[in-house]
Amino acid sequence: MGNKKKGIDFSAQRARWLEGLIGDDRNSVRVQLQSLSWDVAAFTIIGEAIKLSPRNEIGRRKVNSLIIDLLRVGFYSNLLSSLRRLTDRRKGTVSLTRILMEMNENSRHFTRSAILSAENKPYDYAPIRKAEELFVQQNLQPGKVINIPSELDWEVIADRHERIDRLVRKDESSRQPDDHLPKRLFENLLQKIESDSHEVELYANNFVAHAAGKNSETRKKADEIELAHDKLMKCHRSLCEVFNFVRSTILGDSSGPTLAYPAFDHFAFIDQPIVSSADVPKLRDCWERLHKESFEFAAWGVDAYQAEYCNRPQE
Repeated sequence: MGNKKKGIDFSAQRARWLEGLIGDDRNSVRVQLQSLSWDVAAFTIIGEAIKLSPRNEIGRRKVNSLIIDLLRVGFYSNLLSSLRRLTDRRKGTVSLTRILMEMNENSRHFTRSAILSAENKPYDYAPIRKAEELFVQQNLQPGKVINIPSELDWEVIADRHERIDRLVRKDESSRQPDDHLPKRLFENLLQKIESDSHEVELYANNFVAHAAGKNSETRKKADEIELAHDKLMKCHRSLCEVFNFVRSTILGDSSGPTLAYPAFDHFAFIDQPIVSSADVPKLRDCWERLHKESFEFAAWGVDAYQAEYCNRPQE
């Protein structure tokens, strides 16, 4: 079966979508989600560690506010920026939303025959099933394990047909080569992302990616948003779910968790202090130097301006 319809090379389109989704480029959706999932897991572990930390005589956790506040602000700023990138709708960007929008625009080309052809799977798997049965008969021996060659694995093709059946709401008896994935499928996936990310995107646009003026219409709407941690985590979860659904169920690739398992001990030294008590005065001295510098920044006035710009030779 061919995979071209009205000038669209579906195989090439599929390859391009997969490259954007799971490619090795630093901006691919997979790389973005893996990085974000790692940060979410690390921040969660730090939160659990704080809950386990000892308290002082007045009941406060014995953790340093400088470190914790910096981690908190940095984590949420990065989280908001990452979620915003992954839901970007603009052309020329690599995002899960943008890829889904393109798929939605080309939904009529997601036919059963085009999908199978692009995945290098024959439409009719009956001959392969018969070949496998013959192979088993010819190699069947008592006590011997038979290794079926991958080219005789008809069940992979049958499973792909069955998943398409469920998406197009048909059964084996009514299958047709031109069965195509419904446009509603892509619209539902976009809506799933939109419902969980709309407020996140609005907030990030006004307070993270840009500093919106307080009188702008979008700023007024953003000021009314309360972004609880659970809401952000729900958005992250939706993106991970839709990402794996698109890459595996729609495009026929494999699926897997976005949180990588570390090849090193990521809990090494977590029970050790950052500095010894004897070195704390050095940190206080460093703070004083920074404080002094801030006064120097504030003192940059007319004299400093003239010294930097007015004494230059005319160009």
